[in-house]
Amino acid sequence: MHPPHRHSSGFTLVELMITVAVIAILIGIGFPSFSASLRSNRVATHANEMIATVSLARTEAIKSNIAAGICPSANGTTCGGTWNGGWLVFVDTNNNGAPNAAAVPSEVVRVIAGNPSLSVIPGAGLVSPIMFSSRGLPTSGLPAAGTAAMVLQPLDCPTGAPVIRSFFMNATGQIRMQKGNCP
Repeated sequence: MHPPHRHSSGFTLVELMITVAVIAILIGIGFPSFSASLRSNRVATHANEMIATVSLARTEAIKSNIAAGICPSANGTTCGGTWNGGWLVFVDTNNNGAPNAAAVPSEVVRVIAGNPSLSVIPGAGLVSPIMFSSRGLPTSGLPAAGTAAMVLQPLDCPTGAPVIRSFFMNATGQIRMQKGNCP
């Protein structure tokens, strides 16, 4: 009599090594395109946030019937610093072009944090803050017509990658975005 055969289930060491090698190859092929997708999505998200911020400032100016603006803010309560550190939307309750030193809680409408992997470059002629009148029209801060108000790009901008976003604002306060390639 022969003893019954035992069928073992599982993988041999060779099968496991081949599976690990195939997975490593697939990850090696897929990772560069995945990181490019992440970079593109990061820029698109921040670009949409910029457009929403401008729309919010215009809407707040019209809604409150007093001027409102956008300015770079490092601390989220006062204007100051660079656009890379973030920015805030405020209602100009005392008509001085900035949030009050003793900020009323309702004065700062929204704070947007900067993204350390992105660079926000103000266009030539852009002055902070960008202000909107109670009619929603830009009153100060904008560069000359046809000049980019801001440029948004990742710090790791591979040559030729279509991830740069330039923002242009017209005299009525409408903002449009234009895509561009990394130099």
